[in-house]
Amino acid sequence: MFKFIYRLWDEHAYRKFEHRYEGVMRPLYVAKKDLWVVDTPFKQELRQENLGGHVDSGPEVGNIDWVLSEFSTSGLYFPFWDTRSREKHYHEHAHTFSEVLTFLANDPAGFSVDDFKSSYSEQELEFIAAVKRRYAELDREDALKLKK
Repeated sequence: MFKFIYRLWDEHAYRKFEHRYEGVMRPLYVAKKDLWVVDTPFKQELRQENLGGHVDSGPEVGNIDWVLSEFSTSGLYFPFWDTRSREKHYHEHAHTFSEVLTFLANDPAGFSVDDFKSSYSEQELEFIAAVKRRYAELDREDALKLKK
């Protein structure tokens, strides 16, 4: 019961926060929440079409990558393979390089960008290769320890 009430309160507080920033058409950093906020023409149109009904059409709220991609109607796209995506026969993707690194750290042996090198800068490719080499070194060291 308390979880339900807490969730309702949390949703109410979030909608109140969003409502405060409706109409803010330039990305704005809200330091108190450590979030970026921007309203977009698309979200404004959704609110006008809905005319008072409940719809998730407040301004865009999130990290700088997300907000600026919604603000510009563009964004970054980093495709790659990992073990899970290979099993599903469809590549995975991320919208920030930090997300790419998270997937790499979670599955270093199965991670590959070989089919998608044109989506990465030389510096990013070198960094990914260095991280994969370091994981491979640790795997070899662990294998040697097990043989002893």
